[in-house]
Amino acid sequence: VHDYMIERNIRSYLFYARCSVSFPSKLPDMVSYEGRMKNKRGVIMCHSMPNFDPRPAIDTAIKMGLTPVLIGSYQNIDILNHWNPTGENYCRFVGPDAGKYYETINNSIIGIEDTYVGFSRFTIECAINGVPCIGTENAMSLQLLYPQFATQNGKSSDAIPLAFKLIN
Repeated sequence: VHDYMIERNIRSYLFYARCSVSFPSKLPDMVSYEGRMKNKRGVIMCHSMPNFDPRPAIDTAIKMGLTPVLIGSYQNIDILNHWNPTGENYCRFVGPDAGKYYETINNSIIGIEDTYVGFSRFTIECAINGVPCIGTENAMSLQLLYPQFATQNGKSSDAIPLAFKLIN
């Protein structure tokens, strides 16, 4: 993939995000590192995909000593609650918590990308809020923005040692 194609895709996603009804006219004020550490939250994107299983990402957050927070793109909140019954769960575009999407990212110490293949807006939105993100090589936006945290074997848990260095 040529660099200009990556840049064009990122610019397209940012333009789409600006035009989206879910994109706030003003992002929340950035939470300090200390504030994020106090919150101890790892935000996990759950894209709408067949056979999606967020348990590896939830386990990754727990192994890091973080509370897993699931954010779904279009899933029913009941599905997120099924996978993460003791954590926080939000649907991105629907329901009373839809406006908390950027606030949720902003209050998290790290983002965990699922196994989505392609350019994920979640990785970009983490970067906009100053939140590092880990995940697999499948997310091209993660490879571009946080290449050292994109594992090459499909297991986001392999990025835990690097993530610990980052957040400690």
